[in-house]
Amino acid sequence: MEVIESTLKEFGNIFPNAFHVFGSAEFNHLNAAKVDEVFYLIFKDSKHRLGLVVGILDGIVKSPFSAPIGGFVFLNEEVKIHQIDGAVEALIQWVEKKRFNGIEITLPPSIYHPSFIAKQLNAFYRAGF
Repeated sequence: MEVIESTLKEFGNIFPNAFHVFGSAEFNHLNAAKVDEVFYLIFKDSKHRLGLVVGILDGIVKSPFSAPIGGFVFLNEEVKIHQIDGAVEALIQWVEKKRFNGIEITLPPSIYHPSFIAKQLNAFYRAGF
């Protein structure tokens, strides 16, 4: 799995219907002034799988950075756990390469999408979060 740093427009085109509003490119763009920098990340293996908008504040990678919830958004809700595992590992490597100081992610309550939230929680937990 690779991480692609995309633009606001590209992220919005690839993920036009985030399963929660706080994961959308547009919402995060409106709040970009609250952090030092915003990254629109796309996670891809053979095709685009997941997206994540993060804000950098005091060297910490945050999702959300101006909302109650964050985490990955998907293109296909049938995303497999191994693909989420790959995205989490790619995110960790991206953070290390950029020399950021850590990662803070607050996932949505399971009511938003029970199976996808459970997969994310499982992948982050097994990765040491």
